[in-house]
Amino acid sequence: MTVFPKLTKEEMTEKIQGYFDYLTHERPDTANAIFSPELIDCDPDTFSLSVLFPITDNMKNSSGIAHGGIIAMAYDMTMGTLAKLYQNGRMSPTLNMGFTFIKPVPAGESIIISARATGTAKHTIDFECSAVLKSAPDTTVNTAYGKFFIY
Repeated sequence: MTVFPKLTKEEMTEKIQGYFDYLTHERPDTANAIFSPELIDCDPDTFSLSVLFPITDNMKNSSGIAHGGIIAMAYDMTMGTLAKLYQNGRMSPTLNMGFTFIKPVPAGESIIISARATGTAKHTIDFECSAVLKSAPDTTVNTAYGKFFIY
């Protein structure tokens, strides 16, 4: 049985916001700085969160839709935040991620990625995720899974 850290919703929110600020403002020299993530919700009991990512014009591919690599980075940031939180602030390298791109994401739109931890092993934590458009919250546009290293 997986035991997640004992946090209140307020503690979890504060830690997530702090990590997003670090990634996007304190480290402008990194790829993550292109994002302006907004925490929509988090749940310490299910160890899950939902994050809004605006998709700007500089994130589109040659077809005018969100580049798949940009979406992958958003998923990595979302799952990585939970992995880091699980380890009380220690970094957790990504071991494996997989994606299913169901519908295109137009530039100028925002996606909401929802992620939850599905379990842990001795040195890994697993996640499943999905994303919807902000303008169409009942339509899944892509899904992902990930495995991160934990110490």
